[in-house]
Amino acid sequence: MASEQVNLRLGSEIVEELQRLADAASLDRATYIRRLLEEAVSRERVGRALEAYARGEWSAGRAAEESGLSIWDVLDRSTGAPADDDAASLPDRLAATLGEEHAAVVGHQQTTPWLGKEVLSLADLPPRRGGVVIVGINPTSASVRAGHYFQGSLGQRLWKHLKRVDLLREAVPGAEDDAFVAEGNGLTDVVKRPTNQAGDLTLADFEHGRPRALERLETWQPGLVVFPFKRAAAVLHGRSDLQTGEGPPLHGTPTFLLARPYAPRPDVEANEIALRRVLARLEIAASGA
Repeated sequence: MASEQVNLRLGSEIVEELQRLADAASLDRATYIRRLLEEAVSRERVGRALEAYARGEWSAGRAAEESGLSIWDVLDRSTGAPADDDAASLPDRLAATLGEEHAAVVGHQQTTPWLGKEVLSLADLPPRRGGVVIVGINPTSASVRAGHYFQGSLGQRLWKHLKRVDLLREAVPGAEDDAFVAEGNGLTDVVKRPTNQAGDLTLADFEHGRPRALERLETWQPGLVVFPFKRAAAVLHGRSDLQTGEGPPLHGTPTFLLARPYAPRPDVEANEIALRRVLARLEIAASGA
């Protein structure tokens, strides 16, 4: 994305506070300010779309398209519902807007409290003790609609990785997570709020999601934690200097970071060989723990 330099004059107290917050987030001040501005622009875009939907100027579909939210988020976050609908549940409002067939729970769909709101997301799927847990960044809107993990284009690459290392067998397309869990493995995310892309998430999402995800892993006691994306690993480890392959443990559990989704084929193959070695060392196979 092209960038331009913008010069601003700010009061010394604001500058000092920005520096303090940037230090707390382990970021340089310029990066922190840029993230704040990006989040503010995103909130403004979302707010305008929700207001247009509440006034009846836009449909829920257009508000979702313009804001980058899923239609579930638009319905859940809109303040324009009729007074007698204020207490209606999210599934009820989905049924009224999309039809009854869309209101039924699909696959692993689950309403989840998130930062004071209820969002339609994907349920955590715990492993048997000693199994493999996949930790993603957050569910995509496409995955939530399908009711199954990793149903976008990047997600399909993940399932192919797991097939090649024998961690996924006899999976039904579109419901690969069912086969993965049936073998004693599990899935969760750092953030449970679905978005069209991970770039739509905020710092508050990650601050809220990190302790939640760590608590899940400590409780489940898996044999191996696998990260499909570096950002999820960086958030849980609290560091950004991670390399693909075997990483530092979390609560004593070994971790592994997969190669980038579009990494060169030799890098992907080397990464898969390294994962096979880790699985063999930990005596984890497709049959689970």
